[in-house]
Amino acid sequence: MTVRPCACAVSRRSLSCVSAACYLARESEARRNVSRAWAEVQALQTTASRYGLTPEQVRVVRAVDACMICASAVSGFKSDTFAVDHCHGSGVVRGPLTELTREFLQVRRLLH
Repeated sequence: MTVRPCACAVSRRSLSCVSAACYLARESEARRNVSRAWAEVQALQTTASRYGLTPEQVRVVRAVDACMICASAVSGFKSDTFAVDHCHGSGVVRGPLTELTREFLQVRRLLH
């Protein structure tokens, strides 16, 4: 059986269309959305467990779009990996860090 796309599948994938091509396109898009949502949940849980935070606290940290030390834009949010400035003694989280600032702090800590 050959599935031929209808005009709505090519243009805007109408939700009212019942053609097989539109149905498959909607199902594929729904699977991608679920996959993205699951990846987001996993990234939140990974960061939360790494720093002893709740997922809600991670969302608050991610809402800050600049490094807490150098004030540069934090770019790691797109890949869901980012460094978090925190106190190793008390565990208090101060905010996100750029990768460059994180590396600088690690080298500085090793030298002292």
